[in-house]
Amino acid sequence: AARYMRLARQDGIAGEIEALLLEECLRIIRDSAHVERAAPLFINIGGATLKNIVFMKKLLQFLSGSRHLAPRLVFEIQSGQFKDLQPALLEILRGLGKLGCAVSLDNVETLALDVAELQRFHVRFVKIAASALMPYTRNDKSRAEVMRQKRKLESNGIGVIVGKIEEERTLINLLDFDILYGQGYLFGR
Repeated sequence: AARYMRLARQDGIAGEIEALLLEECLRIIRDSAHVERAAPLFINIGGATLKNIVFMKKLLQFLSGSRHLAPRLVFEIQSGQFKDLQPALLEILRGLGKLGCAVSLDNVETLALDVAELQRFHVRFVKIAASALMPYTRNDKSRAEVMRQKRKLESNGIGVIVGKIEEERTLINLLDFDILYGQGYLFGR
């Protein structure tokens, strides 16, 4: 993706590629519907797909007819794109949530978030980079503030995922925050 997405955006086909990937993920979920206790799948939805109201309505229609698949879907959206969504698309997201789908916000810059708004759109995860939390590991007061924000999110059903954990030293520093979910090259490419 690092090599071709820039060219795809340039040629105006990024939305088509995103839609194909999403359709393939939905096929995989449908084909594995018989698996008991199957893990949810996080599917990135890029800006081009999000803004394609026709595609998003088709997605809503598809999941309306396949409600048993919806709880296994977590749509990952860039935090900045989520903030800029038009009301019609926010309603589609809300509809997906009512069917059982969840949303994960990627590239969150702070844990001081509006919990009520996140719940309204069925946000179940927020992903923040390890580098955004590292400055708060230096003193007890700032660490306590991050812990308070994290507990508020978690007590309202919103998990915190720390991304871009690349080194063991970073992981050791972050353990003070009682992080339940992490990802990064330290764990595997």
